[in-house]
Amino acid sequence: MNRNFKWACLILWMLIFMNSCKQRSDQRLNTVVSTSAKQSTDSGSTFKIIAFHTPFKFEDFTVKIYKGKLAAPRFDSSEFANDKEYVKFITDGCQENNINFAGHYTIIEKSCGAECQFIFIVDRISGRIIEDLCLDGNMHGDTCLSDGRYGYRYYPNSLMLMTNTELFTDSAMSQYYEYYCKPEIYKWSDGHFTKLQ
Repeated sequence: MNRNFKWACLILWMLIFMNSCKQRSDQRLNTVVSTSAKQSTDSGSTFKIIAFHTPFKFEDFTVKIYKGKLAAPRFDSSEFANDKEYVKFITDGCQENNINFAGHYTIIEKSCGAECQFIFIVDRISGRIIEDLCLDGNMHGDTCLSDGRYGYRYYPNSLMLMTNTELFTDSAMSQYYEYYCKPEIYKWSDGHFTKLQ
């Protein structure tokens, strides 16, 4: 499959995803919520606030942070090696972020529309770019479906990744707004994510 066709499919999927998110969001905004709802100040809409409970903590998945020389991203095995925008985005992201995940990885975030971000991961020991990333394992041909999330939280010394973090109402992550999605927790192991919650 040629690169332009894949990009066109990805862009089409993102437009469909954003439209479905907007429809789900509009449906949520028009529903009546219980007395535990908080008034949103910007639109006058109400959102139900839900307590977030998890047995998982970032410190339960700690790893040592690599202190050696950081490898530049390797594009030799990337199908997008000739795409100048992609190469610049990944290269700049590595220079700006250094190691920020799981001991020796750099996560680079990119918007995929309103309330949606994709992540790209680069191994800073080998330079390998992990392009076949799938958070939920939902593959359709060569394309990962439902990978965009509403914010992320991760740390340089932890294997844990939390998604949809923009839903939280507080820095302690004890409550979140009920929406089309909820916070999720993943563990990074052997080059892929396993969903924990």
